[in-house]
Amino acid sequence: MRARLLLAGLLVPAAAMAAVEVTPLAGYRAGGVEIDTGIICVTLPCASFAESDDSVLYGAILGVPLNDNYQVEVLVNRQPTDLVFAESLGGGRNALSTVDFDVTHLHAGIMRLWRLRSFEPFVAVGAGQTWLDGSSAGRFDDRRWSGSAAAGARVPLGASERYFVRLEARGYLVDMPSGGFGQGGFPRSVESNLTQLETTVGVSLRF
Repeated sequence: MRARLLLAGLLVPAAAMAAVEVTPLAGYRAGGVEIDTGIICVTLPCASFAESDDSVLYGAILGVPLNDNYQVEVLVNRQPTDLVFAESLGGGRNALSTVDFDVTHLHAGIMRLWRLRSFEPFVAVGAGQTWLDGSSAGRFDDRRWSGSAAAGARVPLGASERYFVRLEARGYLVDMPSGGFGQGGFPRSVESNLTQLETTVGVSLRF
């Protein structure tokens, strides 16, 4: 009896450890931050308006399966890009200096998975915070609440049940400051909500 209890005590933690999935990923994100810097133009060029470029991103997803069809996930990714200044809200880009600008999402959510023979389609939702970091510009630094939704598929690599290719499309909605300045002095956004879309590919390892 004691031997059985000891064996069960060893197997339960081992099973829990086996139910962890890590997915490094990379991709491309569209949908930039558009801001009114609050500068009143007297002479040109004048940085009264700025927007961030579409660019690549990198990150990872940590998943913990609840059962065969549901998985709790924590996602973190970072998009290094540039904040490009324009002369006015109606003007185009010009030779004004650009500054480094990073967008980082940290979300917790849940995935719904369908296990088919050759691939596993899924949908996922999440919520958390988004960091908008343009500290090299002096004061563009803020943290906002955000939500996301995704759809994609996992494709097993060979006969193994431990390795998958994960293909995903995800959209974000970020609550931007509608007037004045944000927590870190981030200028007023042109839009009250920031929408971003991305496509990513990763390799999932289950252990």
